[in-house]
Amino acid sequence: MEQQRNSTNVADFLEFWEIKKERLSIVASESKNAVQIMTIHKSKGLEFPVVIFPCDVDIYRQINPKVWLNELPENYDNFKELLVDYNKELSYVNNRGLEIYNKQREELELDNFNLLYVALTRAVEQLHIITEKKISTKGEEKTNFYSGIFINYLIKKIFGILMF
Repeated sequence: MEQQRNSTNVADFLEFWEIKKERLSIVASESKNAVQIMTIHKSKGLEFPVVIFPCDVDIYRQINPKVWLNELPENYDNFKELLVDYNKELSYVNNRGLEIYNKQREELELDNFNLLYVALTRAVEQLHIITEKKISTKGEEKTNFYSGIFINYLIKKIFGILMF
């Protein structure tokens, strides 16, 4: 593809971006009225007058996670351990599989709640949270997403106020 700096064609821009995305960056102004866009990790330790948090993370989602299972079921006599997919089925293999599954879930929860803490404590004056309203078909909040945790919190706050 021939690169054109003045092209206004969206398809050309997307193709250009796909090719160059690892080497390109946007230089943001650091003036008082500038908007800064950054990851939660990068914002750690910083403060901002206004924070807009447009995120809804599935706390337990991982991309192709694997774990080492070192107490194997019968029929694996020649192996000391196996690299297996980390998913709910691991908890059914044996007690060690259940232990690994639960430990991994606890670590994911802790990591994601630490991220949420950082995201929610950067604002000095205003915090705006933009998320979806994820509820089950039974009307229950899905607490494996940040949105479900927010909904659960608000329901408890509202009903706590109404009950007293």
